[in-house]
Amino acid sequence: MDLPAIATCSWTAYRREYGTAVRISLGVPRIKLPDPRYTDRAHYIYVAELAPRRAYWDAPDFDERYLAQVAQFADAIDAKLSAIEPENGALCLLCWEKQVIGPEQCHRRLAAAFLSERYGVEIPEMDAAPGGCR
Repeated sequence: MDLPAIATCSWTAYRREYGTAVRISLGVPRIKLPDPRYTDRAHYIYVAELAPRRAYWDAPDFDERYLAQVAQFADAIDAKLSAIEPENGALCLLCWEKQVIGPEQCHRRLAAAFLSERYGVEIPEMDAAPGGCR
């Protein structure tokens, strides 16, 4: 599969040079689009299959349930990611919830690990500071 570089980040740390902003969360930022800091589009590109479901948000087995979801929809994720026009040669998978203390607890780490293994590439986290989401 021919994909551009992929990174992950929180919305607070995102910069356009990281790549095309791709929303992978249920929540939507309150930023009115288009906004040159994020995108020239009227709406965020959304890959719903990478957004965790509310039904298991606080579940003790969150990681397992989220990874099962991603595996179930892996082909759809592949198709959506490969169809996105990369900005600056990359895609940046973003989430918007601010309910945990850092990227090590964020679902982005799970998405990145799954996609990294699937595609055989490194997927860096661009937000190393505390904050972010599950």
